[in-house]
Amino acid sequence: MHIDITNFSAYGGCSAKIDNEKLEHIKSAVINKNNKNLLIGLDNNEDAAIYKISDDFAIITTVDVNTPLINDPYLFGQISACNALSDIYAKGGTPLTCLNICGCPETVGNDIIKEIFFGAQNKIDEAEALIVGGHSIKDPQLWYGLSITGSIHPEQIWKNNTVDIGDVIILTKPIGAGIIFSVYKAGLLSLEEIKSCIKEANTLNKYTAQILKKYNISAVTDVTGFGLGGHLIEMIAPKKYGIDLDINSIPVFDNAIQWYDKGFSTSITQKNITFIDKYIDYNQFSRNRITQHANILADPQTNGGFLVSANNKIAHQVVSELKNAGIENSAIIGCITNTGKIKI
Repeated sequence: MHIDITNFSAYGGCSAKIDNEKLEHIKSAVINKNNKNLLIGLDNNEDAAIYKISDDFAIITTVDVNTPLINDPYLFGQISACNALSDIYAKGGTPLTCLNICGCPETVGNDIIKEIFFGAQNKIDEAEALIVGGHSIKDPQLWYGLSITGSIHPEQIWKNNTVDIGDVIILTKPIGAGIIFSVYKAGLLSLEEIKSCIKEANTLNKYTAQILKKYNISAVTDVTGFGLGGHLIEMIAPKKYGIDLDINSIPVFDNAIQWYDKGFSTSITQKNITFIDKYIDYNQFSRNRITQHANILADPQTNGGFLVSANNKIAHQVVSELKNAGIENSAIIGCITNTGKIKI
């Protein structure tokens, strides 16, 4: 019997995230204790935590869960696993072990959960990591994710905020998947019609990371629930830098802007807009164009691409190699400035 698993969640994918403002308030209750071996902790919304074991070995830890954004349980498992694994790759690390985490309504059959697990296993195998256990609970909403441990050399860590003035910003996947999946969840698009979003969402960022490791890049983060604008702000806010953003160079999924224009949205887009608005200078665009730009910059991604800050001398070579490796939507979308604003 066919069951639409998206009906078992109020939201889909990373659009289910708590918004940035609320998250910051909640985090204030958590104490980030000083420890000489804690190389990355709670600071600056990094993609994962890193703890140093020895001079040449550190462990990376992260956890990520998702609610169904498509009705194919196998594909949902693949996408959720890719999304969780991306946090390890965004730090420059190698995933080692994974724990399944699952919330399951009692009305969802065992075969569906098994298909989700099979899909995730497929991507974990591709990542050359291991499933070593997990935890599951009964829950009115269906959700699945991974807790992952990875490894990295302490001197080879990528951070999300170590950008330099004059650096070029590279984006490796299109944005706009949040609204496309939201419209699909509403029953207005078929799996066939969103295949380009699915292709990107269940592609491991492993291959992007392998190429980036060949270069001396400045900073990396992945684009997820806070949207392109939110993650750009994470890169520049600590140093109060700015970005000259070439809005026309940003790869966007077909029809994403048009669905926003028709009045559709995601559960987190407006809250993302509120957060990023004070950082963005929309220049002399018309009100309609400002609304379009704001929507697409705030659109939440699930297993989105990497944002890469790199010296201009190597950026074009990096993009060329990414494209040659099949990461064909990679594009230079702007450069780091000292203005303190994202200028479009």
